[in-house]
Amino acid sequence: MASPSDAADPKDLDAEMARRHELWMAKHQRVYKDEAEKARRFEIFKKNIKHIEDFNRAGKHKYTLGEGPFTDLTSEEFKTTYASGCKVPEPEEEEETEKPLGAPLPSSVDRETEGAVTEVENQGGSGKKSIL
Repeated sequence: MASPSDAADPKDLDAEMARRHELWMAKHQRVYKDEAEKARRFEIFKKNIKHIEDFNRAGKHKYTLGEGPFTDLTSEEFKTTYASGCKVPEPEEEEETEKPLGAPLPSSVDRETEGAVTEVENQGGSGKKSIL
């Protein structure tokens, strides 16, 4: 299947990308405050789609990228909005183990009784559906 970037005529490419953006907006319930914001988001969307397609076409990784609910955001916008509270933990000093290195491991471990398993928590998103 050919991707929109394989189209020969730039007008066809832009029309196909605009259609793709409209479908993406409907799927992710994205509504913009005005036409200027929509045009700006469309340009970001196109750049991100090009990055996704170039990355996947290169085939250098064991995974591929795809469209998602953040395809109309810049990397900085995503980091500021969704990853601002993420902190990389400082490495802890190694604790001395009770068993010497090389000691045989138990056949099973019940992490629940050790207190390592907690209740399931709802980690839902922020509930934002539109960019204003």
